[in-house]
Amino acid sequence: MSTAFTLTDSPPQAANPLQLGQTLYAVQDATFIAPARGQTNAQYARMLVNGQGASALETLVIDPIETLLDVRSLPDMHSGTQPVFTLGRTTLRMILAGSGGTAAQQSWPLSLPSLLSIIGLDPTLTDRRVLLLLGQDSDGIYVLPFDCDKGLAGTPAHLPKIAGTAQSATLVRQQLQAHLVVLTANGASLQAHDLGQSSFGANPAPAVATTLTLGTLQAGATPTAQVAALLPGADQQLAVAYADASATLQLAFLGWSAAGALTALCALSPAKVAVPVGPALSAMVPERPVYRMASADLCGAGQDQLVVGYCATFADTVGCAALLFAELQAHADQSVSASLLSTYAIANSDQQPLASIDLHLAAGVFGEILPEHASDAAGGDAGVMGIAVLGGGATLAQEMKGEASLFVALVTVDPSSKTFPTLGKSAAVPEQLSVVATVDADLPSFFATGSDVSGNSVFLGPPTLSQTQGSRGQLLAVVKAPPFEAGVSSSPPTLTFTQSSSQMSGYNVSSNKMWMFSQDTGTSIGIGSLQLSQQVNKSYGHGFDQLKDNSTTNMVQTSSVVNTQDLLVSYAMSYDVWVYPVYRKARQGAPDGTMAVIFPQTSSPVQTLLMGDDPSIGYRPRSQAGMLMSYVNLQPDGFDDSQLLFNPVSYPVDRGQGGTTVTYDQTNMVTENTTKTFMVHNSTTDSAHFSLSATLFDYVPVNFGLNLSSNSSYSDTDVQTTSLSHTTMLSITIMSGSVQDDAYLYQVTPKVYQHDTMGCLMVDYTVTMDGKGWAGYYAAQQKVPQVVLISLYPDSKNPLLAGYTRAIGFTDRQDGTTDITVEVLNNAMQPALEVVCDLYRGAPQVVGPLLLPPAGDPVATQTLAALGGGSRHTFTFNQKLTPNDQIAVKVLPKTQAPPAVNWALYPASAFASWEGAPTG
Repeated sequence: MSTAFTLTDSPPQAANPLQLGQTLYAVQDATFIAPARGQTNAQYARMLVNGQGASALETLVIDPIETLLDVRSLPDMHSGTQPVFTLGRTTLRMILAGSGGTAAQQSWPLSLPSLLSIIGLDPTLTDRRVLLLLGQDSDGIYVLPFDCDKGLAGTPAHLPKIAGTAQSATLVRQQLQAHLVVLTANGASLQAHDLGQSSFGANPAPAVATTLTLGTLQAGATPTAQVAALLPGADQQLAVAYADASATLQLAFLGWSAAGALTALCALSPAKVAVPVGPALSAMVPERPVYRMASADLCGAGQDQLVVGYCATFADTVGCAALLFAELQAHADQSVSASLLSTYAIANSDQQPLASIDLHLAAGVFGEILPEHASDAAGGDAGVMGIAVLGGGATLAQEMKGEASLFVALVTVDPSSKTFPTLGKSAAVPEQLSVVATVDADLPSFFATGSDVSGNSVFLGPPTLSQTQGSRGQLLAVVKAPPFEAGVSSSPPTLTFTQSSSQMSGYNVSSNKMWMFSQDTGTSIGIGSLQLSQQVNKSYGHGFDQLKDNSTTNMVQTSSVVNTQDLLVSYAMSYDVWVYPVYRKARQGAPDGTMAVIFPQTSSPVQTLLMGDDPSIGYRPRSQAGMLMSYVNLQPDGFDDSQLLFNPVSYPVDRGQGGTTVTYDQTNMVTENTTKTFMVHNSTTDSAHFSLSATLFDYVPVNFGLNLSSNSSYSDTDVQTTSLSHTTMLSITIMSGSVQDDAYLYQVTPKVYQHDTMGCLMVDYTVTMDGKGWAGYYAAQQKVPQVVLISLYPDSKNPLLAGYTRAIGFTDRQDGTTDITVEVLNNAMQPALEVVCDLYRGAPQVVGPLLLPPAGDPVATQTLAALGGGSRHTFTFNQKLTPNDQIAVKVLPKTQAPPAVNWALYPASAFASWEGAPTG
């Protein structure tokens, strides 16, 4: 035996989340391992199978057939292919695609008499290719890891005392983890043992989690296990076919309980049920207690169906291949049942044997089913979705000569009726039946399987794990302060959420597990990302929504009162991100795109409350608390009627004592949106490229954006890591406040909705000014600026802060210059005439309580003939700027004194690190 290696040198990392789920699109060949006529050593022979039948591709002579213990074809993330592994008494081989008609191989001496069979490749070790082998010695049943990259066997991991003789072992996926399930014969009983991941991986410590007794087992019979996705969802199931003590075929279906434990889902005794289409089991008499199985989604139903085959006598024809077609159904009460849908029997021409020596099955796509074959006639080069029966038998004439044939027979299933073709009184001859080899008539058995050593299938390669540095931010809510006019208000308005001082009861945020393909995936391999997405969707659900723990949900945090400052709620979560290369090695060696899998790291995300003037986020308000006119004629950002959470209810603001109380709750909730989930905008890039509403934000905090990779491009529309939902418990209460005189009456209509692009909660308002005294009020305000820019700090006593504005915006152009936009508002009912906007480079001057333009002349000036009352206008200038430049503007209509002076920093994000305004 080879020198042992140690697995504990694997770097610690979060588990690969796509265990046993890395084949996105499977295309198979047929593989036989049997000695040619007159030979002792077995010959590996790979056959291309398509609409024209089977044809030889390559061969390789290997071990004597009697020394072979097991043969498995296993998807390998490292090579992007499905190599064929053979386990002999002295040699382990991995067979790959070769050239010139001869297959390639790697072989290692492995002499361990107690070895029994191949389990599979360890799905948890993404940095190496480790094959798991099953054995049993005097100390019991064990798992032996073999490092195929180093050619070294590890230390056997003996399982806890399990009574009986090991029959087989396989890996089965439960949610995002692979479990080892071992079948044993314990006396006359057949048992299944779930060991979870305890017996493989970097640090195996075997422990049995569950043991199930399936039934009695016929003496000398060997059970067969088949792993398949027989039910919709992220789990795989295990089908076990065996002959019971009465030599009757039994099917047991194992799956997972709600707690994740291995459980018996249901059982099927085919001989005891009526067959809807095809002969009864009593007419297809088994010739030996050996049953083979295969599975695939042969009906396009989003779940696999099961095919069982055995050598049978049917209508006086011996050596037939008897086929059973079954599926599982999940019911509303969580129970599962199995149905036998159809049966079939096939034979060689002239009712000669097709499976008298042995029989194996493969199911799925054989050959190519790609756009270039869409118009091919039946029987052409196009691939076939169906069942490959890999059999061996001899005609009477062949028996006289001591020879027999190996066959590939293709059988299809009607996807609509879920049945085999109609069968007459005798066994059918398959439409596609190819003789692929000649062997000795006394050959006792052979190995055969579906395989893909050349890489026609689409595989996900080994993932690269990155853990985002710190929590990555997103925006959950923008709650604008209720509108009022400071000059006439006797009590300001307030807004509160529900009854809680710290949470929005009934408003929840979820961090979701999700996956997405890069935009270049599929461009060179002939299969687009949409088709690949459908394959992942079938197993895991969109965004892993079929997982039991697909999201982490918490209430949205908020402050108790919103009055004079807009409130922003941000949400930060750390993520694990796995990036899988997408391969189709037969088309090209390099990856053709990537798939990213994103998981939240913790169930306790960080929610942060930010005031609208917080420098860390470039919130760009277009209204200003205390300036009622700034809400008039202003459309709420990202508003769509279909996104409303409450039906709008207007309220008046008058001289009434205490004002009006308006409550938004389930009585005026938009019911069709109650069950909706709204996705919150995220970005796969960094904060510099995080795109929120351009009219509402200039920049975002540095932790925004997933910052996945600079090597792959992902569509931000596919990023669905965070979602918002609400229940009927959500309520919002607004105290309208009051005015000094009814002459200043106004109407407010709150709009509570989900932003149509950002997905966050928005609370905004529309305003109408109905009072008869407003015209006079504004006419008396001639001594204060009427044409203004919205200030971020309007109440600051510091002139620099009071003059800072985000109404000055910057857009860089490809020629190296920058467009500077200046949005002004006429805060009056009368038109403003001859509005002059002067643009200055440099810092404004502070003279006592006043803010004045920089010394010198403006670098540019624009004039507007008139600006209507309550209207806005945007001036646009073009300048060549350098980082940290200060831009000041002076706006002065003909009828206004003094002028409005405001300023901003270029780029807008420079304000986050600005050292601040001087004091004193």
